[in-house]
Parts: sequence; C-alpha cells; structure tokens
Amino acid sequence: MNLDPPFLPKNADGVLRMIIPGRISTESQDIKSIAASQADNVSWLKSVYTGEVDITPLGEQASGWLADRPSMELADAMVDTGQVDAVLVAETRELFRNPEFIFKFVHKCVDNKTRFIARWDQIDTAVEGWETNLCFAVMKHGMMVPETRRRVRRKATETFKSGGMVMKVRFGYRKLTPEEAASGEFGPVGLRIAKIDALKPIFKKIRRLILSGYSDVMVAEWLIAQGVPAPPYAQSGKWTGRVVCALLTDPILSGQREFRRTISRMILKSGKHRAEPNPSPLQAEKCPELAHYTVEEHEDLLRYFCQRKEKYRNVQKSGRDSALYGQKRGVSLWPGQSLVCSACEGLFYVCGASMKCRHTLSKDPGDCWNHGIVPTQTVRDTVLPILLAAINSDAAAKEQLVAAVWTEYQACRRKGSGIRNREELELVQIDRQIDRFMKLLRGDGDLETVETGLRDLEKRKKTLRAKLAKRSAPDAGLGEYVTAEALGDDLPRVVHLMATTSRAFALLLRRLLPDCTVVPVQALDSGLVRPRLRFTISFASWAGPLEAACEVRHEVDLFTPPQHIQHVETCGSTT
Repeated sequence: MNLDPPFLPKNADGVLRMIIPGRISTESQDIKSIAASQADNVSWLKSVYTGEVDITPLGEQASGWLADRPSMELADAMVDTGQVDAVLVAETRELFRNPEFIFKFVHKCVDNKTRFIARWDQIDTAVEGWETNLCFAVMKHGMMVPETRRRVRRKATETFKSGGMVMKVRFGYRKLTPEEAASGEFGPVGLRIAKIDALKPIFKKIRRLILSGYSDVMVAEWLIAQGVPAPPYAQSGKWTGRVVCALLTDPILSGQREFRRTISRMILKSGKHRAEPNPSPLQAEKCPELAHYTVEEHEDLLRYFCQRKEKYRNVQKSGRDSALYGQKRGVSLWPGQSLVCSACEGLFYVCGASMKCRHTLSKDPGDCWNHGIVPTQTVRDTVLPILLAAINSDAAAKEQLVAAVWTEYQACRRKGSGIRNREELELVQIDRQIDRFMKLLRGDGDLETVETGLRDLEKRKKTLRAKLAKRSAPDAGLGEYVTAEALGDDLPRVVHLMATTSRAFALLLRRLLPDCTVVPVQALDSGLVRPRLRFTISFASWAGPLEAACEVRHEVDLFTPPQHIQHVETCGSTT
C-alpha cells in the first residue's frame, strides 16, 4: 500500500505519534504473532516516513467480539485526547470482529483528526472514498465468521461421535491419552474418557445420602469431611451444593455421553456469551463401561431431584416473580456485601436479620473460623449516625450528599409510581375477568370451572389491594419532598430509609465507607465471639473540593457489653 498524502505530525514538537493495535483470539495461538504483525507494520512505516516517530504498540489475547478489551479502551482514550496522529493496522479484524465496534472506532478516529490506516484492506481515512473500502473490508472479514463457525461445529460433532470432545471431565472419570483410547482397553476404540473404579463406593454412598433426605449442601460438607478432593472444574476449589447437583444429574453416571448440553448465545452488545439449556443435546450410544450407576439407579435419583424441585418450586421465586429480578447480585442493600471478615477477608452476606461471613455459610463451606453474627440493623443504627455527623461538619460534603440522595430519591419515586400504576391496571383487569366469570355463571358456564377461576381472582385481588394500601399509607415509603432543600432538612430519616430500600444508594455508601472490617472479640466470661467494626469514612472518591479530604477511622462495638464492663470507662474517669 502506497502512502499518499504523506504523514504530517499535528503536534508542535514534530513527533509523529502512532498507535499500532494487535490481537490474537485464543490461547492456543502464539502470542508472538502480535509482535510479528506489529514489527511488519513498523517496517512499512519506516519505508514511507523518515521523521521522528513515537509508537505505542497495544496487543492482547482476547476475542474480537468483546467490547471491553483493555487495549482498545486505552486506544479510545488516547484518540480522544486528540494528540495521536494515526492508528495503523494490517487488517481491520485486528481491532474487532463486531462491525459496529469497527465502524465506531474508525469514526472516532476521523472525528478526532486521527488518521486510520489498514494496509491490507486498502483503507486510509486521508484518501477520498475510504468509506467504501471500510465497508468492503468489514463485509469480507464478516463473511468468514459463519463459515468458520459451521466448520468448527461440523468437526466437533464428528469428533464426539468417534469418542472425543471430552471438554469437562466429571468427578469419577479421567481423560485418556490417544494411545489409551486406541487400545480399546477402557471401552470402545477411540473413546477418550474412562471411569475411576476406585471411586464407585463414594458414588454409592452419595446416592444413599441423597435418597435418605440429605441436601446437596450436606452432601458437599460430607465429601469435604471425608477428604474427597474437589473436581478441578469447581470454581471455588471445593465441593458445593451446586457442584454435587450438577454431578449427580449428569447422564454419564449411567453410561450416556452427551454433547452440547448447553448452547452459548453471544450478546452482541458486550461480546460475552450466555449459556442456555439445549433441549436436544447430541447423544452417543450408551457405554456400560462408563456407568457408576445402573440405568434404574440413576433414573430413581433423577426422579427424586425432579420431585424435590417441584416441591420447592413456589418457595424460591424466579424470573419476574423474584424480588431480585433485574437486580445485580453483586450489589446488596447496605451493609450487605460491604463488611469484610478480618479472619479470611470474605464478604459478609445478609441472612435474614443478621449477617455472616460467606465462608461460614452452608452454601459456601469454607475454612473460616469466624462464626460471629452481625445484626444488620445494628450496623445501620450505629454507623449511619457517625457518618452523618462527619458529613454535617463539612458544608461541601453535605451539599454533595444531599444532591446524590435527591437524585436517588427521584428515581425511587418514579419507580414506585410505575409499580403502583401497574398494580392498579392489573386490579382493573381482574375486575373485568370477574365480570366475565359472573356472566358465565348466569349463563350455561361450567360451575366448577367458574368457581375455581373466581376463587383465584379474588385471592389475587385481595393481595393487590393489600399492596396498594401499604404503598398509600401516610408513613409508607420515603415521604413527599418537593425540593432538595426540604429533603436535606430531613436527611437522617431519608438516609436510613434508603439504606434499607435502595441498592444504588448502597453503592454510594460503599464509596463513603470504603473499609469496613468485622473483628471478632472473644468474651472473657464465656465462649461467645462478638463483632467489633472498624470502618473508615473517606470523601476521597468524591469530585471537587473534597478530593483532598482526609480519612477518619472509627471503631465501634456491634453488641451490648455485659454490665460488669460496660461502665469501665465511666468509672475510670471518676477515679
């Protein structure tokens, strides 16, 4: 590719500032290929430009479909400064695979007067008509994607049918070498997986425990107690209820190999994948050599799991019926997931009215010895007044807090109004359905069907009316505030209420209280372990004049001291 027009540095020092991105898709590719491609681009640059050059090479191993790649985020930031003269790549696919991301980045370069060159795709934004070449390049590289995807899927399917594609080796099995698979000693020739016969008694014991009423978590705790090593695919590094359930429901335990049990669907907005159950996975012929259970034993176990799931279906709500629908699981109402255990540095999770270290919960069995219980409301009642006192002593801090609380207050009001409108609309629709049922009752409708329908509708109507009455109560919700100043006059009440209702406000509190550590305190007169909280109030994360504000550390007891020591300080000051 010839360079015309020539490079002209736009910086006063006359140095040509250049970004050269690079990328490889998978870990199996050689990372050195990025440097080789960049070296080729540098050689071409030296052949067309002899002035002083400041080159910033950027490269990483990541999928071209990802939107949040660190190297491209850095390239975006550098282009935004307007100090970069050009971005040089061999092909546009070295930037992204997603056409939207490619167009967006090239357009950003043009808007910031940064020249973009893709040598092999004949793209140079300094040349008239570059848009046409960019469209052709994106189409050319995009056409390879579905073709490659079909080829990979076809090869994977045939490999599975011949005994390969052993991606995740379940506990109780091991992957065979090609030589072992070809020998036919462990099963059909070509089969790349074999069971470990020494673990069969453990599988028999697990089955008996489950059918006798043990939960998945209890089985996980039993396995840990027996010293059974966790499988390598356990993300936490130890047995959990989820790992046990996934193992026992895998059809390979009765000799049935399956492939593509889940389908990964790409989310184009982010480039990440979402796994979804596959209603019709590929199945190979049953292999008795792989079975730890007989077909009848495994069917009994699966039937038990189905019955248990059906029994608790209405206990744990899911989807839109869940109270946490649409909420980020990493953000709890404060102080949930904000306190840190001093023993293991694990987060404290809310369990009803109390909080516990996550490594002491049955769902996540760990080795933390700190089994202290922290009352959730006590944390709010103790820490928030100290925080508000610190903020009230700084006019700028209070102004920012009132502004942040006012913004969140308006969002909560809009959300509450929307929910109330939906409930009122649903109530109107229920009344209409009741009228239709009454007409059927007066006509020739089936009496039993009408009675059942009316009973369900009346139950829903009663529930909705109770919710609406609760929302309309004078003391319900955050109250009515017309201006931010009016809210600021009642700031303590609003802050306490938002701490119990708003997850967005919890993020603000995390910034103001960046370090909250729970320290266990051993009682002198008993074996109880009580919680003490050490926390830091910091305004450093706030913009403006508060950036230089110092951090203030506090230490409070989250328990009521016994009578014989709670007045020690008072008695000592009078002597």
